[in-house]
Amino acid sequence: MRRRDALLLLGAAPLRAQEPIFDLLIRRGEVFDPGASGKGRLDIGIVGDRIAKIAPSLPASRARLVIDAEEYTVTPGLIDLRARCDPGRPGGVHADHHALRNGVTTVIDAGSATAEGFAAAHERMSEAHTRVLCWLHVSEDADAGASVRAAREHTAAVAGVWAPRAADLAKARQVAAAAGKPLLTASPGAAALQAGEIQTQAFAREAAVVDAKRKLRPEMAAARKRGVRFDTGDLWFRIAGPAIEQGFLPDTISTNLTIESVQLPRADMMTTLSKLINLGMTLPDVLARVTASAAAALGQPELGTLREGGQADVALLALEPGPCGFLDMGHARLTGSRSLRCALTIRAGKAVWDPDGLVSADWQHTGPYTNFR
Repeated sequence: MRRRDALLLLGAAPLRAQEPIFDLLIRRGEVFDPGASGKGRLDIGIVGDRIAKIAPSLPASRARLVIDAEEYTVTPGLIDLRARCDPGRPGGVHADHHALRNGVTTVIDAGSATAEGFAAAHERMSEAHTRVLCWLHVSEDADAGASVRAAREHTAAVAGVWAPRAADLAKARQVAAAAGKPLLTASPGAAALQAGEIQTQAFAREAAVVDAKRKLRPEMAAARKRGVRFDTGDLWFRIAGPAIEQGFLPDTISTNLTIESVQLPRADMMTTLSKLINLGMTLPDVLARVTASAAAALGQPELGTLREGGQADVALLALEPGPCGFLDMGHARLTGSRSLRCALTIRAGKAVWDPDGLVSADWQHTGPYTNFR
């Protein structure tokens, strides 16, 4: 039925019954959204690039396309807090090639762009369906004034300030404070970090949260107590496993994806989350950290959530049982029993990853090939 005809039929209906005509209706999915909608069996109606309605039951008769999501966990589009997605720089990947197929609709580039080259770098990265933000690279010898001006001029694109080393912290902190942006660092000196700042590589060798005896380092617990956030970064099982066993879970999860790591050890988001699940985290644990917790760390609560009127970024995920194996950055093996898979990614209302053909008609009902468009 054409939209105009449908609207004419609705003309005599009571006002309260005039629900929108949904372009896409996701029905009976197990929704997990710690940022807004909560969790439970809910329907999600999408009109254009926006979520029009979230409710326990929405009429399929009022939708152009209906997806039965009963077998899936429905989440907001995931947030990858740190990856390298400037194809114009060494190691950079194209965001669409590796984010969308993993349910990631927002990815933050890990400091490829300095103040001087920010506009050109972000223009290269934003030629994608994925929402690409950037950590503004600020080193100890950077011009603080120019960095602040760049952060303010490109405020929508700058997620925060990136300080790779301990020596960069003072200058980067000055810029972050002036620009009102969070700070991310790979420096191993968590003792020097302040509330709201993010320590990445927490499960890597550089800034390991455990010591040589695989015991949680006291300064890490103290830093968390005063409000420092910890991000996974590169995964090393000999660090992540003991930390999780001792109850030290990351606040956010990132892939630190590069051209090299996407091959071995397959550092994409679904594999990263699967590794953490097989190391002892639960599905709600990992999903919270790539949705609401990541959005909170960025100070952007409109991301990583499903809300009426918000942009329709949605992922359908399946946690599948069966033997599987994973490698860490040191190529040590983890034998697992469950793996997470992305069955559908919707970015701004459009299906951009659909390996199961959930938004397509069955071949037996599509007519002759002469109808193919």
